[in-house]
Amino acid sequence: MADSDESTASLQAIFARWDEAKLSLSGQALLDARREIARDAVMQLGGSEGLLKFLEFLNKEGQGDLREWVITEGLKELFESPEKSPAAREWLLGIEDLKLQSSLCFAAGQGFKGPGFKEYIDSFESIHSQSRLLGGYFSEMAKTDPEGAIQAYFKTRPAKVDFTSLKHVMAAVPAGSDFTKISGMVPADGPTLATEARKALIGAWAAAAPQEAADYILSNSKLVKPFQLAPVIEAWMTSDPAAATAWVDGLAPSEHRDVALASQSKLMIPENPARAWELALAIPDTKRREEAMKAVHREWMKVDPKTADAAWKTMRGQKK
Repeated sequence: MADSDESTASLQAIFARWDEAKLSLSGQALLDARREIARDAVMQLGGSEGLLKFLEFLNKEGQGDLREWVITEGLKELFESPEKSPAAREWLLGIEDLKLQSSLCFAAGQGFKGPGFKEYIDSFESIHSQSRLLGGYFSEMAKTDPEGAIQAYFKTRPAKVDFTSLKHVMAAVPAGSDFTKISGMVPADGPTLATEARKALIGAWAAAAPQEAADYILSNSKLVKPFQLAPVIEAWMTSDPAAATAWVDGLAPSEHRDVALASQSKLMIPENPARAWELALAIPDTKRREEAMKAVHREWMKVDPKTADAAWKTMRGQKK
């Protein structure tokens, strides 16, 4: 009862701070104050009914972004705390709303320290909660030991849990890692979740070394589908458009080149729709070309409808 009374008192004090901030602040200052209040709420309430009530309160207040921050980031500190984490882990196991439980499990996995992680995963009945725990725990490990994290992920994963959360581990792989070796640790792209995992890895690779990622995709067509090239080209066009354009221009006619041109076209739409249109027109594949042209035309009509309409009519006339 004492713990319940303490949690209630802490919750009332948090609500009072919230009301005070709402009355005295606005804009970014209010957002910052609310973030600080939420951070304190997590640590003061710990794993308790009060914390669940605080999450409900954020929902009623229309604070979707802050509620999401608490669930995905704010709770990590709670589950890292040597003093508070044992009780928090036990509390998480007892949450009856399994959808809410699974959403909280990612941060619990991120913050998990010490031995017993496999045993803790196995104590959950929900495969979704188990999956989220895996994603959180091994994405944190991947920041410093990506290859070890992926190997341990495969070893630790309960048999009934699919590979959905592997994408989080792949996305956390840092620059300088052996991306080629890591990509080879998962099956070829296809009707499996390996595709999404590799997509996340290639996204991390493209942010660090886009040409390496692009060359890898081009050189491993049996392992990696050409569509994986799209986000690489987009990232490369943002960091070094001249180099990216030269690389694409040097490609032989192929599905890879079609994907690259479509990606370039998409990226050019906001700043130069006429150039985006030219790139779309250059795509040999009929379906992909028409999709790219429709995307350009739709946005071009908003800023220069006369020119956009003329280009569309000219294209239609040429097709006849």
